[in-house]
Amino acid sequence: GLEGAAAGLRILTQAVKENVDQSNALSVAQDKLTKAQRNAQTIQLEFQRQAEKIRQQRDDETNSIGQRVKLNEQLGVVLQKQLQVELGIAQQQKNVSDLRIKQEGESSANLDERAEALTRISDIQERLSGQESEQLANANSLRNEQKALDKEGIDARQRLLQSIQDIQNNSDEAKLAKQKQIDIAEIKEF
Repeated sequence: GLEGAAAGLRILTQAVKENVDQSNALSVAQDKLTKAQRNAQTIQLEFQRQAEKIRQQRDDETNSIGQRVKLNEQLGVVLQKQLQVELGIAQQQKNVSDLRIKQEGESSANLDERAEALTRISDIQERLSGQESEQLANANSLRNEQKALDKEGIDARQRLLQSIQDIQNNSDEAKLAKQKQIDIAEIKEF
């Protein structure tokens, strides 16, 4: 009897301790999430401002293709950082919902909260894919623009060489005509 009661008390004490630990972990995670969410919009807007500034420079055709390629790469870095921050917050939200489910059980509200967190993570990953596609399309566009400029340069060089050749040919023909006149004049003098 007494042994069984002591064992039951130990089990109950352990369960209470685990419950307190879980409650503390949930509270700490919720506090961190709340702070992160408070700052998230400001951080997101700052990343968007940086990204837009880089986009404007990248799309400025007065910059060289090389500069525009580098700016496109910088844009990719900024977008990656933004998405990592957002993904971190969404992951925190999922972790909080997992802790809440562990603490309180699989209530409809807790499962909805978890589903919302997973949807947010999927949304961020989808946006990342879209931004990577946009960046790749811009990189390809810049490469094609460089190819067109290279071809234009080659064509211009070929036209210039042809013009020089034509001038030389005309000059040679003029020299021959002049020489012919000199030869005719010399023959007449004899």
